[in-house]
Amino acid sequence: MVIRELVLFPSQPYVEPDSTVYLGSNIIDVTPNFTLPGDYPVVTPRPIPIKFYFVEKRVSCDIVKVNIAPNGQMEVDDKASNASWLSQAPWVAPGEIGNSIIAGHVTYAGVKGTFSILKELSIGEVLAVGFEGGYTKYFEVVSVTEHKYNDSSIMTSDSNGEAIMTLITCKGDFNSSLGSSETRVVAVCKPIDHK
Repeated sequence: MVIRELVLFPSQPYVEPDSTVYLGSNIIDVTPNFTLPGDYPVVTPRPIPIKFYFVEKRVSCDIVKVNIAPNGQMEVDDKASNASWLSQAPWVAPGEIGNSIIAGHVTYAGVKGTFSILKELSIGEVLAVGFEGGYTKYFEVVSVTEHKYNDSSIMTSDSNGEAIMTLITCKGDFNSSLGSSETRVVAVCKPIDHK
């Protein structure tokens, strides 16, 4: 599976993450106040991430929802300043059990992108995701590795029953025959409690 190149321009000023911290599943109460005939499950709205924060580096960008295109590549938003969240099942929202994938470009047309700092992340560094509804989930970087552009393991939805968030950007020169760089920088993150 190939991730098509996308670019994030650091044109947006950094804004601190929202102070409302996600504290479990009771952030949104969707329990109906009436009884339906029969056994019907309560449907919980899916969390929608809208802002990404490299907290310690004081860099942020908007997040938009994307899917897998018919050609098998991850779609990307046309606006260069946005990160792209793979919202299509079986992938999940950041902080849910499963693998949440967010991608952004290192450069585009010679302009440095927001995700260019991915290679500079340190193990233990704190990141944050802001959600519709005004709450924030925090994450800790647990690994930063490099992979070939066609390494499908970075796009897996299997997380061994854990909540993980995978951040992806390109590394190296653009290969026009591939339509992409040949290497990916991949940061894997896990949710943390943040005070």
